[in-house]
Amino acid sequence: MTVQGHNGFDSEVVQNYIRRHENIASQILSVKGRAMKEIQDLKADQGSVLDEAKDTHGIPKKLLKLILKQREFERKIDELTEDLDDDDGDTYDQMLLAIQGMEDTPLGQAALAGTKSKADDGQTDIEELAKAKASEEGDGEVDAFLDKTHAERVAASAE
Repeated sequence: MTVQGHNGFDSEVVQNYIRRHENIASQILSVKGRAMKEIQDLKADQGSVLDEAKDTHGIPKKLLKLILKQREFERKIDELTEDLDDDDGDTYDQMLLAIQGMEDTPLGQAALAGTKSKADDGQTDIEELAKAKASEEGDGEVDAFLDKTHAERVAASAE
């Protein structure tokens, strides 16, 4: 609202809004700082869990991290498919059935080879990184695991 007899705004009113807004911005920064500290502590706890798995039970950290990442991706896929309406969900299931077993055909092999060379799905990048690290450290267990395609690992787990 303008001051009577002026074309401008009441400076006290404007300054009040600015102070209130800046106070809220300060509170937001404070909350972010506390949250970042808490996240940092939780990530350290996650690292301790991985260390404990390795030290206590000999579970390779790289494989455990790979499995955790895979499960994260699977949850994301589940979330995406849950959002499909019934018709799209049925079509999606039909499409999956249509390509099931395709990895054993020449066309499927070419598609898989093209996918791996493009490395556009993120999973291939993770597998290649894990293979490189395993090679550096001479970890045959990781190599054996990663030499299988995802489809082979899924099929083996279904048996």
